[in-house]
Amino acid sequence: MNKIELIKEILNGMEYKDIRNGIWINTNDTYQEFFHHAHGDMLPDDFRYKMIHDVLSNMDDYADEMELIESLIPVYTSDLLNWLSSNNNRYTYCDEFKDEYGISDERSIIDLISGGYMMELQEVYDLIVEWLNDNCEE
Repeated sequence: MNKIELIKEILNGMEYKDIRNGIWINTNDTYQEFFHHAHGDMLPDDFRYKMIHDVLSNMDDYADEMELIESLIPVYTSDLLNWLSSNNNRYTYCDEFKDEYGISDERSIIDLISGGYMMELQEVYDLIVEWLNDNCEE
C-alpha cells in the first residue's frame, strides 16, 4: 500500500466524539501500533490524537513541512492554554522551544506556549513520517 492510501485508511479509522470539548479516537485496531508510535513516550492523550489527525489530514496540502506545522498551531489563547494544562509535562515543550530558538524574555508567554505547541507538533510529524516510511511500499 502506498503512503497516500495508508494515510486515508488510518484517517478512516479515526472518529470524532463530541465529548470533553471534542476528541479524536482510533476505532481501527489494525493501526493501533501506529497510534502507539505517534504518541512517542506519552500515554494516550486527546491533544496528541488531535495533532495526529491534523497532521495526517493536511500532509498532502503542504510541500513544506514547516508550513504544515505552522498552519496547525492554534491561534486562540484558550486553545493553547487548554493544551498546556492538559498534561503536566507539556511545559517541557515550551522550555525546549526557548532553548532551541533562543527566545528572549521580551517575547510574550503566549509566544512561548505557541512555540511549545509547535515543538510537540514537530515531534508528532516526525514520528508519523518515520512510521509511514517503515510501513508503506513505494
